[in-house]
Amino acid sequence: MRTTFQVVSLSLLFVGAASAGGVGLAWRSADGEPATPADIGIYVENLDRSAAFYSEVFHLRVQSRWDHLTNFAEDGAEQRIDLAGMYMGGDGGLSLEFIERADVSSRQVVQQPINHFALAVEDVDATLARALAAGATLAFPGQRLFTTQAGPMRVIHTQIIGLDGERIQILKRID
Repeated sequence: MRTTFQVVSLSLLFVGAASAGGVGLAWRSADGEPATPADIGIYVENLDRSAAFYSEVFHLRVQSRWDHLTNFAEDGAEQRIDLAGMYMGGDGGLSLEFIERADVSSRQVVQQPINHFALAVEDVDATLARALAAGATLAFPGQRLFTTQAGPMRVIHTQIIGLDGERIQILKRID
């Protein structure tokens, strides 16, 4: 079974449509050509734990993994950065990038300017149950599911706090 996921943003009132060409969003690069969102980066304490969580809950797959980065400057100079990470995704074209950073003391409690990222799923309630069983918590304790009308878009959704404090909206369009 192929799993398609979409990263969407209710707060910005657009939904990415999964297609072979990637997520279709309406913003443009400086030269006027459509820009294609590539990834959303998230700091995590443990890559293996995050891979297990996002695989179990959202059925995402590890696309690539690294134990360091190498920057190549225009003048040919190389810089090694000891920062491990991985990309995970489904069939929607947009990836989640996880960057391992064990020291979480400098993290923001309230994410600014990004409030959350959202993953579109077929069954919000089942996905929520898997997330809670895997260690996530409700972002709004005591409130599991919401139905929200935002202009012409209507969704059933919830928000959870992931294993590393990331706010994840789980949603399905029902309009």
